[in-house]
Formats: sequence, C-alpha cells, structure tokens
Amino acid sequence: MSEDPLDKLIVEKDADEISLEVLASMLQGFVRFTKEGEIIFDSLFHKQPEWKRIIIYLLSRKVISIKKLIKEFEECASSREIAELTGIAQTSVSRELSTKLKTVAKNETGKYKIPNYNIHKCAEMFK
Repeated sequence: MSEDPLDKLIVEKDADEISLEVLASMLQGFVRFTKEGEIIFDSLFHKQPEWKRIIIYLLSRKVISIKKLIKEFEECASSREIAELTGIAQTSVSRELSTKLKTVAKNETGKYKIPNYNIHKCAEMFK
C-alpha cells in the first residue's frame, strides 16, 4: 500500500522546524540577551513602530525559550507584560495585537506568542 501524499501536509500545531537563521537575522541590531535571559533592547529597537517592537519582543521570548536561558520559562506573554517591558501603552499593545498582528501572534488564554509557522510571515512584514 502506498503512502498518502496528503499525510505530509498534516503536522502538529507548533512542531514546524524553525529557521534559526531567519529568527536571528530579524532580531539582529534590535536586542541582545544576557546569559540569565534578560532582554537588552538596543537603541534601534526604540526607533521602530509599535507593531514591530511587539514582534521583536515576542520573538525575543522565543529565543529565551529555545536557548533555555531561564528554567521553566513560558514563551507566551500578556498584553500587560508586553507593555511593561517594551514601553508601549497597554491600549496600543492590545490594539496592535487585535489588528495588524492578529495574523501572526496567537492568543493562548490571554497570552500571546508567535508560533514557529508564523516566523516567515513576520520576516515578510519586516521587509
């Protein structure tokens, strides 16, 4: 019996291979990390539009998770946490997450993250 070619299209929700090169290139020049998992925002980060700063922050959380810089770290972040750490008003964060970023940031019980399968979509938005 031959294998069904459609089976190759069915994957686990967030099991996609992540392109570390794409992720690194998107964050280069905007953020750095301490070995303890603290995000250091470079000056160029603060010159970006709010929607882009939110993506950069959420992708930075992905790096902390991938590199295991903090034990038992939750990649998802609430709009309040995003606002506090990026310096963007919470109302603006909520607005951006529900409009421009709705197609890339996924809401999981009131907290947001960028699934691996949307990293390339984010890269396109950065162009």
